[in-house]
Amino acid sequence: MVALPNADTVLRKAAGEIGFREGRDNDGNWNNRGKFTTWYAERMNNSIFLTASWCAIFVSWVAWQTGALGTMIPLHAWTPGGLAWFKKRGRVVSTPRRGDIVYFYYPSMGRVAHVGFVESVSNGYIVTIEGNTNVTGSSQGNGVYRLRRKINSNQIFCRPAYSKIVPPLPATGVDNTKPKLVDSVSVAHLKSARYTDPSKDGSPLGKYADEVYTMEVALFKTEWLRWAYVDGHYGSTTVGDGSSGFGGVRGFQKKHTGTDNPDGWMGPIELGKLFKLAGMSVNVTP
Repeated sequence: MVALPNADTVLRKAAGEIGFREGRDNDGNWNNRGKFTTWYAERMNNSIFLTASWCAIFVSWVAWQTGALGTMIPLHAWTPGGLAWFKKRGRVVSTPRRGDIVYFYYPSMGRVAHVGFVESVSNGYIVTIEGNTNVTGSSQGNGVYRLRRKINSNQIFCRPAYSKIVPPLPATGVDNTKPKLVDSVSVAHLKSARYTDPSKDGSPLGKYADEVYTMEVALFKTEWLRWAYVDGHYGSTTVGDGSSGFGGVRGFQKKHTGTDNPDGWMGPIELGKLFKLAGMSVNVTP
């Protein structure tokens, strides 16, 4: 069985970032720049996020690092958008517990404008881990902090659908073999698989199935391919339709290369970017 993140996994990763501080400009002022905003700007292919407020970006980054992004915690930089995602799924709760996401409502702004993780709950208080804050709990601070806050009506708690396990990848092929992750992927091998590998469930795996599977896992982790289609076959679902949501290889190409007519197989630069965004250490060869 394949382990999926639970509250402990996510909070452990978040706590490991306590002490992080963003960068400064030439005048010595904090400027929001750092690894979290860099990651988000690269993922969105938009440099405007390099200096964006990053409390929600921090939450997204932790979710990405732990495998919770997209299914349990949304990718977002705009806190109202993140809250709307949880509301749509019926995941807003009245009583907080460890692992919840807490959004902070600001009456003066008429909306939520800050977010963090609930690490613990006790005697009317929550202990949180928050990005883009400071020792006073500002929504525009300079780093990642652990804070103690009194529970109040301006806090909105959302509960990610944490799960302990998901079913393993189904056996594929007549000899009951399964594809596996590899640490090196060849552009030529993937191109060959793109045009020769069988695509129907239950058909034998092609000889480059492990490399296809590794690419598919990266597409899944970056939300370009649904888990149901991560099977080692470079078929039409992996190629995708180029849409912005789970659009497969073509969707990734349109987003990150700007082409209007993606061909469905990636060159070395595209593959390198895909694995980097997925947080995977994979060597790309010709």
